[in-house]
Amino acid sequence: MRQLNSEYQQLRQARLDRKGEYKNQYDQLSAIRKERQKDIQTRQQEFEKEMMQKEEAKQKKQHDSDLIACDTLERLLQQVLDQQEQDVEELGIDGNPAQERIQLVNSPIEQEEDDGVDTSVLMIPLGIMELFWEIHVQVPVRFTEIEPTLNRIRERRAELSR
Repeated sequence: MRQLNSEYQQLRQARLDRKGEYKNQYDQLSAIRKERQKDIQTRQQEFEKEMMQKEEAKQKKQHDSDLIACDTLERLLQQVLDQQEQDVEELGIDGNPAQERIQLVNSPIEQEEDDGVDTSVLMIPLGIMELFWEIHVQVPVRFTEIEPTLNRIRERRAELSR
């Protein structure tokens, strides 16, 4: 019986030793896991911060681009109005390397004498149309739409300037 008790005590002691080893291993793995989670969380926060900075820079660049587009379109449409008063039907665009032109077909001055209906058409090159789309302003099609479009461009610039 003593021999059986001593073997039982030895097994019990071995089990307690292993239990302590397993607990130490578990504690080490748990500490490593927590450390990794902290590292992951830190990297995630740094990544999100970096992405926010990139997004802000992108928005600022787009904002500046939109302001430039507003100024350019306002200048171009104002030139069309000014040139129409001088009865010139073609307008060259300054500063545009492609020298695109806004063309006015069926002068509205001639039509005022006829029936008062505006059948004039603005022929606007794609590069200039893209500026309208960039700032989300409808492209004018007729001469009489230039003034409301100028007002909308000014409103858009005011929105962007805030």
